[in-house]
Amino acid sequence: MAAWCGIEAATLKAGETVLLIGAGGGVGAAAAQIARRLGAQVFGAVWRAPISNAPIHAMAEKLIIGVVDLPAEVRAATGGKGAEVAFDLVGGVMFRSALECLALRGRLVEIAATGQREVRFDLADFYHNESRLFGVDTLKRDLVASARVLEGLTPGFVAGDYLAAPIAETCGLDEAPEAYRKVAAGAAGRIVLRPQE
Repeated sequence: MAAWCGIEAATLKAGETVLLIGAGGGVGAAAAQIARRLGAQVFGAVWRAPISNAPIHAMAEKLIIGVVDLPAEVRAATGGKGAEVAFDLVGGVMFRSALECLALRGRLVEIAATGQREVRFDLADFYHNESRLFGVDTLKRDLVASARVLEGLTPGFVAGDYLAAPIAETCGLDEAPEAYRKVAAGAAGRIVLRPQE
């Protein structure tokens, strides 16, 4: 849902470059698949190397690992232009960097506020670049709207363009604290909790 809604808000088009900041997680992998199906060029930015079989390895034309100067790396990879769309899956602490990665008339999508709820940026640079900023909150969609999104995603799954995240482990609810620790430690794949029998 979050991936689709963010890509939709940005009106990503074929041939455009989308930068996924925090691309190593589930939303990043889903956004990469949706963007590729639309014909966009996908760049991913992560802070540590994802495991070698992580979906983002196969989906990103460029994977930037260990982000030091993200705007400089994005501009170098795009011939100085920047990304038409930056989809910031981290938010907060990455907001300014995401904004500085945008091409002229670029669109920035925010879905989180990790580490910093309030941000500051140069308003003159923002309007001189004719940038656009979109906030996306999937909790604002009701069940009918969510069903429409899932219906829209169905052809991509049928065509094999979208792959669900692999389930690495299934645990009982009594194992939830340990499952959460594994997820927080960066376990690969999804850990699914099942009700007690």
